[in-house]
Amino acid sequence: MITNVLTFIPRIMMNERLTGGLLAIPIGSIIGTGLMYIFMKQFSHFPKMGLPEILEKYLSKWVKNIYIFFNGYMWFHAGLFTLLSFITITKVFISPDMPNILISGMFLLLICFSILMPTKKVLYATELLILLNLPFILLILIKAIFNDYFSWDTVRIFFTHFREIPSWSAISAATFIYFGFANLIIFNREMQKLNLKWLWLIMLFGIQVLLVTMVGPIGFHGAVKGVEGYVFPWISTADSMRMELGFVERVLFIFLLLHTNISIVSITIHWHVSMELFKSIFPKVRLKGKNVLGYIIAAAFALITFLFAGFTTEDNLFSIMKSWINGLIPAAIFMNFILLLAIRRKKKNE
Repeated sequence: MITNVLTFIPRIMMNERLTGGLLAIPIGSIIGTGLMYIFMKQFSHFPKMGLPEILEKYLSKWVKNIYIFFNGYMWFHAGLFTLLSFITITKVFISPDMPNILISGMFLLLICFSILMPTKKVLYATELLILLNLPFILLILIKAIFNDYFSWDTVRIFFTHFREIPSWSAISAATFIYFGFANLIIFNREMQKLNLKWLWLIMLFGIQVLLVTMVGPIGFHGAVKGVEGYVFPWISTADSMRMELGFVERVLFIFLLLHTNISIVSITIHWHVSMELFKSIFPKVRLKGKNVLGYIIAAAFALITFLFAGFTTEDNLFSIMKSWINGLIPAAIFMNFILLLAIRRKKKNE
């Protein structure tokens, strides 16, 4: 949820701000929370098991391998899009003179090292970095809404379009911020029990994140024509704020630092899941008695990232990511169907 403030999600929502973007927020929240509940409910039937173990036990091998490869491909791109967004942001807003290949290499060195850690250590690192960064991110988001230069009149213009029917892209973008639950396909290996009674809190937090994601840039730059030209609306919004009592006056640098930390965690989670999925279907590669398949997969991830960073433009990347996001809801429904099939076979075996 937090990471998507700096990816292309706000741009997709902003393009629909007067044509259904507002109504997409509750619709996407209901769909996302519903898929989350069904998914976690079904995974509760398989304690301490990831998706590869479930499919290995209850479905045929060829179905397992094809479906696991597809999911590994999807998870890799989830991290890739976030990483490419940050490479662009770093190039434009932080270090314009630094070549793309050097920026990519710096990020990849840290991320590829992180995804090779055991799953439990990835979870511990995630908890630590979120606890350290989240309070400051929330402070900046709150400061944006209660800023003297924030115009509530433009927000009222935005809210007058609550009757507009949203497009599938807007609904998919609003739903996407809830899709972190899907990482359970690997992290469920470390879970003792899934608690479903607090999911409504995630839904409330998600609605607030989506509202702030749209209302913040609109309040600073205007509802009709002000925000339509920004590739990363929240970057310009953060750069419009000052920390009068802060040790760094420009909020932009603090904002980028905090979100860089969170985004690296997000990319690490996605690529760790992708790597574990690929490791479950590819044969082990041993070098001096040690399995080096994970290193080979990490090197492949880095090579593909270098190619994307060198040959894609912002507009091409936006079009690819938008198409990818549009297919996530059907993909999640199909995964729930696969899990339902596995549950039925488990009960039949029992």
